[in-house]
Amino acid sequence: MDFVIGDDDKNQERGMAADSIRQSQCVSNGCGYPQIDTAGTGKRLRYLSRKKNISVQEIQHCLGLASNQAVYEWFNGKSLPTLNNFFALSRLFHTPMEEMLILREKTPRPEEKHMESRH
Repeated sequence: MDFVIGDDDKNQERGMAADSIRQSQCVSNGCGYPQIDTAGTGKRLRYLSRKKNISVQEIQHCLGLASNQAVYEWFNGKSLPTLNNFFALSRLFHTPMEEMLILREKTPRPEEKHMESRH
């Protein structure tokens, strides 16, 4: 049996190509990709855990983790949860995933700093 690309597949490919072009333009214009602040996100996760009164052990149990070490690493900004674990945490905390993430501030490029100092 041959694989046939349907109209939906072609539209999806076009959309992905357009996204890739937009991302390339964004990088070439200097805005870059958004990056997650690991330490800030860890603090946010710890805050949500305390606010919702959910212990590290409860998180470990609900996510099926072998130990609670990973949760402490997230809270201390040493690592980030996997996408699956972020999704599970969002359900556990009743908080959208995007609200759990802290993004790094964009640092100005050297020429932007120079231009700012001239004003």
